[in-house]
Amino acid sequence: MHHIETLNKILKDELSATEMYHQALDKLRDDVGLDESESLRPIYENHKDVIFRLQALIIRLGGTPCEVSEARGT
Repeated sequence: MHHIETLNKILKDELSATEMYHQALDKLRDDVGLDESESLRPIYENHKDVIFRLQALIIRLGGTPCEVSEARGT
């Protein structure tokens, strides 16, 4: 169970990071145009991939992955 809790903590951080990058991409796209924001897209996509892998691992270990709202603290 301890491993699942640790993985869920990492997952929460990844969910928060993904949300932050999504907001930054939207803001950059609005402020400076799509081309400037595209340099951040691979980082955003990497975080999304890590989220998918962590969720799968937590489920495989018998746990329940945290949700986006849990990462926000709501």
